[in-house]
Amino acid sequence: MRLFFKGVLVTTLALSLTACSLINNGEQPFTVFDTKMDESVHYDRSVKGFSQIELEMDITVSDVEIISTNGTDIVFDQEANLKELLATAEYEAHGDTLKVIYSNKDSYKLKAQSQNSKINIKVPEEIKLKIDSNLNVGDYKIDANKLELTEVNLETNVGDTALSSNVDQSSLSYIKMSSDVGDLFLEIENAEALDTVKLDTNTGEIKSSFEGNYDQRLELVADTDVGDMQLSFKGAFKEVVNLDLDANVGDVKLELPKGHEMAFEIKAPEFTSSLDWANIDYSKSRDQYKVEGDKSQFSIKLNLNVGDGKFSYSN
Repeated sequence: MRLFFKGVLVTTLALSLTACSLINNGEQPFTVFDTKMDESVHYDRSVKGFSQIELEMDITVSDVEIISTNGTDIVFDQEANLKELLATAEYEAHGDTLKVIYSNKDSYKLKAQSQNSKINIKVPEEIKLKIDSNLNVGDYKIDANKLELTEVNLETNVGDTALSSNVDQSSLSYIKMSSDVGDLFLEIENAEALDTVKLDTNTGEIKSSFEGNYDQRLELVADTDVGDMQLSFKGAFKEVVNLDLDANVGDVKLELPKGHEMAFEIKAPEFTSSLDWANIDYSKSRDQYKVEGDKSQFSIKLNLNVGDGKFSYSN
């Protein structure tokens, strides 16, 4: 049922932004769903002499993929079915930081016709990268295995977001991923400086994995209105981990490292939800649950409305 509602919402919102109109102020009719991408733009800028890139995007309609390159330029390639969808590029140098801005919202007025666009951005390896991006409609796909992230803010109204890294991200301190309609996927390893993670979707699933070493106090807030939530924590967490989780309609699955003290505050109506503790031993007092362990405490607040909570050890 949840997948059905998500499909209806995605279709409705996407069509409201991309479907064509047979009438255009007396002009010739548009071709229905003509999404052939025969418009394009290319930008490249050397990053020699800079130690950090601040990447900002404000894009109307496009899927965005960010990958690494062993070159010395930040490279932007876009294909689109409408010339108005093509982004402009601006560059600002601030000391050892290069600010890169890709945008098309100021010059593009939404038209009642089909829209299709794809953006590929290549960022040189071994340069620190801060990302602040907003899409109206589109998916994010970021492979950060050869990127050195510092802060990441990814927002989209309609679209999925995927950020993955299986290498050390010791400079990464902040992650925010949000979507009105779309799934969120996050995979991070050895983010020793990470202190804040925010994951928010109105209709969609949240799936995240944190592995390796974490030296800072970690605050994670995850919220989904309709959709399941799955969070996995593996490795060494030296400071307190605070989890604030809210699921209106959907199951919540938590995999937690064994040996840590854990305090749960769970609000879950017994008629619409249930709790499964697998192999975790706990004590209970009203809606408070406690698991014995060392001083690296996990503090977990969980609100469930319609759905089940499932808790297990990850190692």
